[in-house]
Amino acid sequence: MVDRFVYSYPQSPLSISPIGVKKLYTPYEPIDCELQVRNAQGEPVTGNLSVSIRDGMRSDYVAYDNNLFTDLLLTSDLKGYIHQPGYYFTDFSSRKQDELDALMMIHGWRKYDMSQLIKPVSFTPLQLPEKQLMLSGQVKSTLFKKNLKDIAISVMIKEGEQLISGNTTTDATGNFSIPIDELEGTLDALLQTRKVDKKQNKDAAIYIDRNFSPASRPYAYVESHPQWDVPANWEPAVERFDSLYRDSLRRADDIHLLDEVEIKAKRKDRGNMATRIKEQSIDAYYNVRQSLDLLRDQGKVVLTIPQLMEMLNPLFYWDRSNDSCTYRQKPICYIMDNHILTTTEVNMMLTEVDGLASIIIGKGTKGIDDDILQNSKVSDTNDVDVTALDKYSIFYLIPYHRRDVLNKNQSQAYGTRQTLIQSYTRPLEYYSPAYPSRELYMDKPDKRRTLYWNPKLSIDGNGNATIRCYNNQYTTPLVIQAEMLGGDGKIGSVTYSSLEP
Repeated sequence: MVDRFVYSYPQSPLSISPIGVKKLYTPYEPIDCELQVRNAQGEPVTGNLSVSIRDGMRSDYVAYDNNLFTDLLLTSDLKGYIHQPGYYFTDFSSRKQDELDALMMIHGWRKYDMSQLIKPVSFTPLQLPEKQLMLSGQVKSTLFKKNLKDIAISVMIKEGEQLISGNTTTDATGNFSIPIDELEGTLDALLQTRKVDKKQNKDAAIYIDRNFSPASRPYAYVESHPQWDVPANWEPAVERFDSLYRDSLRRADDIHLLDEVEIKAKRKDRGNMATRIKEQSIDAYYNVRQSLDLLRDQGKVVLTIPQLMEMLNPLFYWDRSNDSCTYRQKPICYIMDNHILTTTEVNMMLTEVDGLASIIIGKGTKGIDDDILQNSKVSDTNDVDVTALDKYSIFYLIPYHRRDVLNKNQSQAYGTRQTLIQSYTRPLEYYSPAYPSRELYMDKPDKRRTLYWNPKLSIDGNGNATIRCYNNQYTTPLVIQAEMLGGDGKIGSVTYSSLEP
């Protein structure tokens, strides 16, 4: 048995009208406009608007793109990809209704299993809907990977200068969860396991449930060369306006606008030579904390630097018979805190994988500063001949800030887990620069495509919202998009192009 949807157009949507918008704006010109919001009876509506103003020539403007109407009232209930869903709301003609009905036949059908209707079978979902942000995971035995029940879990999270702690206990399958919905950002966390009613730590492995970002990949051509809709009639209007603007600049005092400039030579780069050489000599870079979290959440035991590097890089070889390591068949020279580590320091460091922020592998010795050689003792330097460093692979070890990795009292104990947790992302503020006078902006590059963005623009008692912002360095028309959801559930959405009639 199958059925399909029939679309019912929303009744009495809100009307949003831009007022006072010019066709074109010169570089750095102030943009002053109003948005009037009215209901179907023409009465003012109060509340908040979500507004964006974009450069019409350079923004990612796509005709009939998604908006609040399409997201809430169309695509969210249909299967598959809907191309340019805004097209179906451009008008309410009979043709649009026929086209929308054809869309319902293709994407708006559902299939039912008759056996479920005759004799219902109980169903238990694998994942329940999330009610709040949780830190969840599982505790297993280190050796046999058995689920450990009734294990006490204590969590300490550092947010700025504040320490936040919590406790829980694993269930019959070894799972645990702690709410973290009051936190923001990426935070350091320490999890510790104990047997209930006992003081000593439990030798256990702690697994964290989380989603890692996808692996890095090169951009496809269509991603690095997007094709945006720029109406052809806009370009001549902008060029004509720009010619008048350039003529006005030529008549201004102390301003010389040159039609053509010939470059005789390239300016020499006087940047930091040591930094540039190091960047050129990098063979590999590893974020140690992220790599450890990924491997440990997969159930792998990683306690030392050789164990970690053996899993990350096939060119790294660890000879367990004599506990020696090589990279690209060369012995390794370890550098940390601006000096070559001694044999004693290397032996201590190899077991301090949790104290490292990152590992950088150098291609050669050009990236080694003279200060490193001067700070390194010739004697007892891990049998490293500082006069023939080309024989070695160079490993730069970068410890965490304020972490004494050579202090064994700070080493991670059994049954604990140091990790990073991701809570709610902090909201970012959108800054719109102001150019009140000519002197402040004539030499200032400004290539913003989004000129103004406000997710919560207040509407006054008369149903009007006032906007003031500034244009970028180009002469351009504007694309204004404004949307709102009224208190009675009515939706308003408009996409306005200043050059279109």
